[in-house]
Parts: sequence; structure tokens; C-alpha cells
Amino acid sequence: MRRVLWIGQLDPGHIEEYTKKHREIWPEMVAMIKEAGIRNYSIFVDGVTVVGYYECDDFAKTQRHQEVAPITSEWAKHMDGCFTLTPRIVNNEVMYIS
Repeated sequence: MRRVLWIGQLDPGHIEEYTKKHREIWPEMVAMIKEAGIRNYSIFVDGVTVVGYYECDDFAKTQRHQEVAPITSEWAKHMDGCFTLTPRIVNNEVMYIS
């Protein structure tokens, strides 16, 4: 199992919009996320910082699935303007306690 963390920065004027859109996430987006093999997915917002965490078995396969799924580009358009910095994956896990 792979634990994946991503970090982004929100535009201060779009924090409420970002939160609302995620509380009303499209069923098609949820389906794609599950089809990509993602589970235990959470997103946290702290001021303008947004952090996502999820687990998957095959990170490369999960990324490929998300990249080619048509809903991904539709969701990106839906979220346009919310981010000031594109989210980035953090790959240097230094501790894990189960």
C-alpha cells in the first residue's frame, strides 16, 4: 500500500468556493477516484493551504487512470481559479506508525 500526500495553495478569495465544491463533489468524480484504486481520501484546508491524503496499491497505475479519465479535465475546469499554486505530490515519507 502506498500513502500519498499532496499540498496546494488556494486563492484567498476562493477558499469557500473550493470547500463548497468538495462538499458537493460530483458522483462521477467519486466513481473515478474509486476506479483509480484510491481509498481513505481526505482533504484538509487550513487558511490558504490545502492538503490531501489518500492510499492506493499502485501509485503509477492510479496516476495514469486519473490522467486519462475524462472527468478529471472536467473537474479541473470546475475548480479553475481556486488554486494559486498547483498541488504537488510529497514523496518523502519519513515516519509511519500503524
